[in-house]
Parts: sequence; C-alpha cells; structure tokens
Amino acid sequence: MTKLKLGPIADDSPPDSLYGNDLWVANALGRSLSWWHANRETLYLEGFPKKDPIIGLTPKSMVEKWVANRAAIASNLSMRGTSAVQHTRGKTNAIR
Repeated sequence: MTKLKLGPIADDSPPDSLYGNDLWVANALGRSLSWWHANRETLYLEGFPKKDPIIGLTPKSMVEKWVANRAAIASNLSMRGTSAVQHTRGKTNAIR
C-alpha cells in the first residue's frame, strides 16, 4: 500500500523520528493544520515549544511534555471548579 503524499506538509518522517513537522504537531493536538496555523502564536504564549531553529522541526518530546503539563493543569483546575480556558483567558486570548 502506497503512503498518501500531501506535498510539503506531509508527515513523511519515520515513526521513530524525534522531531515533527506542522502536520505532526496538528495531529498530536487532535486538530487540523489550518487550526494549528491560526492558533500557534497563542499556544507559544502559553509555553508551547517552538521549532528548533537548526532542525526546522518541533521536538516531539517537548510537545508531549507540554500536553501532559496542560492536562495536569486542567485536572487540578477542574477539581477546584475552574476551567482551563477561564484560567488562561486573563493571560492570552482564548484559543479558537
């Protein structure tokens, strides 16, 4: 079976690659590529890892750590009756 190629945004890196492109990042967040492009600056303000300037891709382990940290924050806030969106709204614009 041939792997579908999506052009320059295709995530054609090996599964064990330590870095991911924009499509990988969007997929890791469970979002579309267009959502990622529209919201990445807001995510960067919240500490989301940026691309490595030499490699030109985003370290997968840093994305996984950021997601785990956000999940822990959301869990702690939900125990206190505060949503993660309410918590972050004062710092940055709400993510679309």
